[in-house]
Amino acid sequence: MARSGMKIRGLDKFLRDLGDMADEAKNDFELFLETEGFQLLDVVQDKIIQMQVVDTRRLLNSFDKGGNGNVWKVSNGGLTLEIGTNVEYAAAVNDGHKQKRRFVPGYWQGNKFKYDPNANTGMMLTEKFVPGKPYWDNALVIFERVFQQDANKWLNKWVEKQRRRRF
Repeated sequence: MARSGMKIRGLDKFLRDLGDMADEAKNDFELFLETEGFQLLDVVQDKIIQMQVVDTRRLLNSFDKGGNGNVWKVSNGGLTLEIGTNVEYAAAVNDGHKQKRRFVPGYWQGNKFKYDPNANTGMMLTEKFVPGKPYWDNALVIFERVFQQDANKWLNKWVEKQRRRRF
């Protein structure tokens, strides 16, 4: 018995259009993801302030998107978002760290220790574990909730736009 092929009219065009839509969706979603990255930066900085992580602004002001030496990277489905800091102690502040025994030069003035790198006197810090202040972890929990809602809204709008445009 001979096989007969069946041709579905318009299937090739439909599949090409589907591929074009997938490429367009990925490009549009990359822009959306970039915008969300800036929102994540805001949440991280809010958590640093809220948790009183540091008394200087170095860590707070160091967070950016896609910078050199970033600490954190999120990847999914071929899309990558790099958010972080090049401040070397950022992860240790978040996770906690072991503070080694070390000598700090300086002197005591009343109840306060004054750091002086040229002093012959000083104090010896004992080894201990410094608990972390999980500003990053807390920010991610908040961001994941917000991101899921934003992504659903974006996807619904994108599909509706495609429906109006193509059908």
